[in-house]
Amino acid sequence: MYGDLVGVLRGANSNNSNILKAIRAFEKIKIGRDPASDIFIDHRVVSMQHCYITSRVHVEGEDAIIVYLTDKSVNGTYINGKLVGYNKTVILFSGCILSFGSQHLNLLYIQAGNREIIDQSFHMTFRPGSLYYGDKNLSDRKITLKVTHQMIGCGKQASVYLAYDASSPRKQVACRVTKRDYFSTVNRETEILKNNRHMNVLCMIAQYEDSTDYRSLYSILPLYTGGTLRDLINEKDIYEGDGLFMFKQLLSGLAYIHNKEIIHCDVKPENILLAYPSRYPRLVISDFGLSMFRTEATKGWPANYGTLRDHAPESLRLEPFDEKVDCWSAGILLYWMLSECHPFYAGGRLNSEKYVSIVQNATVDLSKGGIINTSDEVKCMITKLLEKNRDARWSAQDCLNYTELWKRFPENAKAVEEMSHDFQYERYAWFDDEPKTQVDIDPCKNVRKLATHPDKDEQATAEIKHRRGTAVFNSLFKYSDHIVPDPIEHPELISIINQYRYPKLHLQGQFNFEYQ
Repeated sequence: MYGDLVGVLRGANSNNSNILKAIRAFEKIKIGRDPASDIFIDHRVVSMQHCYITSRVHVEGEDAIIVYLTDKSVNGTYINGKLVGYNKTVILFSGCILSFGSQHLNLLYIQAGNREIIDQSFHMTFRPGSLYYGDKNLSDRKITLKVTHQMIGCGKQASVYLAYDASSPRKQVACRVTKRDYFSTVNRETEILKNNRHMNVLCMIAQYEDSTDYRSLYSILPLYTGGTLRDLINEKDIYEGDGLFMFKQLLSGLAYIHNKEIIHCDVKPENILLAYPSRYPRLVISDFGLSMFRTEATKGWPANYGTLRDHAPESLRLEPFDEKVDCWSAGILLYWMLSECHPFYAGGRLNSEKYVSIVQNATVDLSKGGIINTSDEVKCMITKLLEKNRDARWSAQDCLNYTELWKRFPENAKAVEEMSHDFQYERYAWFDDEPKTQVDIDPCKNVRKLATHPDKDEQATAEIKHRRGTAVFNSLFKYSDHIVPDPIEHPELISIINQYRYPKLHLQGQFNFEYQ
């Protein structure tokens, strides 16, 4: 799949529409004024490293690629006329216009193989905070979401699509579409998600049931663009300090839900989301589909429930359990994150009977991989979390109270501040919470105000319009890997390119976005 064509960037203006720059799977495309950029834009309003585009698989079994843009410029990168924000990341979707510092420097994004899986794109309107707060003390502000055809997740019970605020396409969310046959299975999860308010725990923004034929249930959730913890573990080595920065967030989220008498029952790297790409990302516990309330756990662990490799001893024996099963799974996760291997098995086919024997007879090997080089405090915490006797096993709060460890590895203050700002903005944007400071809600806080902006100078604007044409020798846009789609290999892509043949009309009709 590496290097496969997943989309194109096309010139979005009448005099540069012949630009067709290929977007290929897992390749990083740098855009900027640096001549070494993959797309070199030769204008002073463009930063040396203005932004970059990456991609990642998120829909297992569907071979679907999600394409991201990350803004790295203080001069601004815009999606459909709205600022992305310095160091912020958005998902690209067919038909969106990218602008670089100026409304006259535009490229149109078109995704290859963008199948229309839902019947049609649609809009839904809600009052932010209505699901969490009810109707108490809400402002009159309303949000209208447009749900796109861009799939960003898929499972047996539901599919997840990209959606965005119709008034500001950079404000994106996830829309989970649950099939009618599975409505009853999401009732408990909905009850949990709609009442969550913690920066490390997933919450639900709104929910909408299709009133025409009741075939689908639409759940609106915050969108996180950093992938999963499993992605991060697969992509690079995680060192002790960085790993503990993330693990402390997991413990904080677990302590929060355990205090509400909720047991997650499926803590694993695949269910831990990263809010944004960073060395120090904000972690979010997701997928509460198997979660239970503590009162339900007295009946014993259900057979064939959850992920076998992460089961605690009491789960393997199908005994009554409590929140300590999550702590056991967290211990396995920490071990795996620092050593890149499981503490009890080396892979291959695994059945319940075999794994019960392995866990009962095994001891935690603290000499594997990177574990051997970790501090004594980390080794102690792993041992306490992987204690077979659940009464002696540490809780999430016990781990947070382990002051000897956290004094040794103090938190990165700047990263903690970024997490706080990100969470405050999420709560303001989608729940109407009052922000602590104005900086939490201002996406323009890092945008530089140019003394003489070309968009306000008729002569400078005329020069951009002249130079951006591909026929001009000193064209603004210079790039490699020009793609000429093969009508046999890429019939869908050609169809979509033709659909957006006149991007100006498309943008004015779909997004009320004026550009020249």
